[in-house]
Amino acid sequence: MSLIYRLEFFQGGQARLHIRKEHSPVRQLHLDHLQAWERDRNLVERLLQIQKASLSCSSGYLDTLTFSSIHLRAEDLVSVIFLLAATGRWMWENQFVTYGGAGRWVWKGARLAERGVQLTMGFTGINEAWIPSSEFQKLECRWAMKGTRVYQTTPSISWKWLEKFHLGPLRLEGKPLVWFLEEEPEVAWTDAPDQRETVCICPVLCLTSDQGAFANLQFIYGAHHRVEAEDLGPAAGRYQRRFDEEKQLSQDLVEAGFERKTVGMSSYFCPPHQVRGVLQFLLELGWRIEDPLGREFVLQTALSWDLELASNGVLVKGQLQFKDGSVSLDFRPTKLGLVLSDRRVGLIAQSTLDAVAPLSDDHMVSHH
Repeated sequence: MSLIYRLEFFQGGQARLHIRKEHSPVRQLHLDHLQAWERDRNLVERLLQIQKASLSCSSGYLDTLTFSSIHLRAEDLVSVIFLLAATGRWMWENQFVTYGGAGRWVWKGARLAERGVQLTMGFTGINEAWIPSSEFQKLECRWAMKGTRVYQTTPSISWKWLEKFHLGPLRLEGKPLVWFLEEEPEVAWTDAPDQRETVCICPVLCLTSDQGAFANLQFIYGAHHRVEAEDLGPAAGRYQRRFDEEKQLSQDLVEAGFERKTVGMSSYFCPPHQVRGVLQFLLELGWRIEDPLGREFVLQTALSWDLELASNGVLVKGQLQFKDGSVSLDFRPTKLGLVLSDRRVGLIAQSTLDAVAPLSDDHMVSHH
């Protein structure tokens, strides 16, 4: 004669374990009955520990208790449920439950044509290739049940996400997508391009204000496949995105002087008095920087100027040299850059501003 186990589940991961003798009308089980079942020794010892801890009683008092029904907290159930499956006599919906093995939760993701991504959670393990989460009748942080099999899972992500994905695929975009991916789930992108093809990533700082204090971050893969840093889809054109490198470039931007700060349509902010120096530093590192009209900034390479006496004062003559050309001295020192063409803007070096600013009270430089 064997012991038969049944579980009655409640909300919050709790349960009540019902134990009875097979083919026996006796419904009351005492300590000596349980201890007689040598084949279930590991399970019985764990159940005794749970009972003793919950009742705060001595072993002598346990002798008088019945063990036909035992309340299991969520943390107790995790340690008991696999011992139950190992007995081969845990019944669920009139069938015996068996142990299905250990595994983990992974996601299949696809970038949607309109916006965002669609993600489906599934279980994969030693004996299972991939089971959609919606096929599991029960799903908790460390275990899940499908039919008559119970699987052991490793919680690699917050319970709130497991609970959301249990019922089926979810579409995520914007901040929820960012929050989900920040937990570094294992995602297999079904529409990902060939990962063997790699190219250089060019970081692009897109200024959203004339003074350069607000900006967004983009990345260019290859010659022209551009993607927003906030868009966390798997691909940039035909290239597989390399999120580790993108994350490092984002950190480089923060270390240079910009901070993560969402204001309107901008995601980064730099104190105005630091902007010029930060932009010059980034350009020297090889970053691409664009003004609000999409024109690319280029570095100033030289400054040539001299002074001539004139009837009404001192005449300043000279030129600013840039990578793509030169411009006569004619600017306000507070201006961020000088338009060189319809596609280029020259970033005025701080050293130039320091040199010419004292020459006039109203900070205008005369020229010819």
